This record gives sequence, C-alpha cells and structure tokens, in this order.
Amino acid sequence: MAEVTVGLLAQAEMMPHLCSRAELRHLWTCAMRAPALPMVECGVYLGSSAVVLADVAYRKQVPLVLIDNFSYVNEEYGPTSAELLRANLIRAGVPQLPRIVEGDSRVAPADLEEVGFLHIDTDHRAVHLHAELDAWLPHMAAGSVIALHDYCENSPEMIPAIDQRLGADPAWECLGRVRWTICFQRVPSPMATGFARKG
Repeated sequence: MAEVTVGLLAQAEMMPHLCSRAELRHLWTCAMRAPALPMVECGVYLGSSAVVLADVAYRKQVPLVLIDNFSYVNEEYGPTSAELLRANLIRAGVPQLPRIVEGDSRVAPADLEEVGFLHIDTDHRAVHLHAELDAWLPHMAAGSVIALHDYCENSPEMIPAIDQRLGADPAWECLGRVRWTICFQRVPSPMATGFARKG
C-alpha cells in the first residue's frame, strides 16, 4: 500500500500547523482515492496540509490549486501571505510548486471545469460553507473526494451544515473522520441523486 512521502510528512509537521499527524495522513489517504483530476485546497494558511497534498498531486501528475484570501491570523502562529506560503512550500521541498490563487474560496476559477479532490478549511460559518459548496459541487467529478476540516464542537455550525449537505446526500459516501477532518467520496453512479456537473 502506498504511503505518504516520509520526508514531506515530517516537513509538514515541522511547520506551524492546525492539523494533527493523523489528520494529515487521513487527508493524504483520501486524496489518493480521488480520480486523477485537478486538486483544490481552499484555506491554506501556512501550507502544512498543502505539503501533503502536493505529494499526491505529484504522484498523480495533476495540478494542485491553493486558494486563500490570506486574511486569517492565528493567535499562536500569526498571519500569513502568498509569499510566506510559497516560501514554506519551497522550504519543505515539495516536488512541484502548486498554483497559488489569492482570492475568494466561494468562487471557482474559470479554468477549473472538473475537480477530483477538494479540501475546505476556511471560514467556519454555515453560510460561508454553503456558498463554497454551491460553487464547487457542480465541478466535482464522479468518484471525487471532498475533505473538510473543523468538523467539531469548537465550530458548532460546521457539523450540521456538513451533515445536511453531504452526510444526508446519498450521492456522497463518508470515508471516515479523523479528529476534526471528515472526508466524503462522490458515488460514481449516474443514478445517484445530488449535484451534477454543469455542461
């Protein structure tokens, strides 16, 4: 069974991070299950999870797009920026630098027609998550995977919003939860209900 590149996982853990080692491994494993299509992370902060996802993107030879407005300031680790994120990724030794988009995670870039993997770790209000899912679900391919962080009591709006949009939708199968990270895979059946890709 394939494993995350040990050196990159170690580098991700050395960076200021908001995901545990177990969550990073879970994220990597679920991303590996996704089809070989473009990968997207919304809410990147300093890039620890992006390092792990870059490993998957390189193995699959697909692009990884990182989207953040860089407004978040962590009480312990401070602010971030596109320049700091890029420097962290280079320092970590990712095999291929992802594309960094400084912008709104509620707007899918026009050139991303179909997505194989999506990680959302942004604003933890239900209204914001619903807007993100409205934007991204039409782009999610059959068999694609969505991972969401902060599925926990500390972000009380996230659990019911995620349960409503993905957990209760038969088009999406839960791949499991590790700490605050939960993943879903789109059922690759034309008969499944739920969102269909625009086209």
